[in-house]
Amino acid sequence: MGAFDSRFNDKTYEGDEPIEFSALPSGVSAAIPERLFHRAQQIARAYELHLLPTIDIYCRTVLVKDQCRVLLEELELIISVVRDALLESNITRVKNVVEQCTRHPADSSLVIEGP
Repeated sequence: MGAFDSRFNDKTYEGDEPIEFSALPSGVSAAIPERLFHRAQQIARAYELHLLPTIDIYCRTVLVKDQCRVLLEELELIISVVRDALLESNITRVKNVVEQCTRHPADSSLVIEGP
């Protein structure tokens, strides 16, 4: 890869604004750098997924449990098709938060907030 190695190095994204995913009511959260989130959205668009590409990081987005199930499926698809360890590790952290919403016995939601 050579010229593109920086795209797979987590230090490249240290200055990015974080996109925060928070499960309510559990309070579990994880963040992903803005450019990696955009990368995931572009892959989602390429596979004509429905939910991930519509998330606007510049607005507070709240997803209910059923939407969290859809997002979880979309994140799993992305992980299954990419050979990008950096993106995979970031999506896995986010996926763990989304799973909290789907497993919670009561009403739960996922809050997504960007810069």
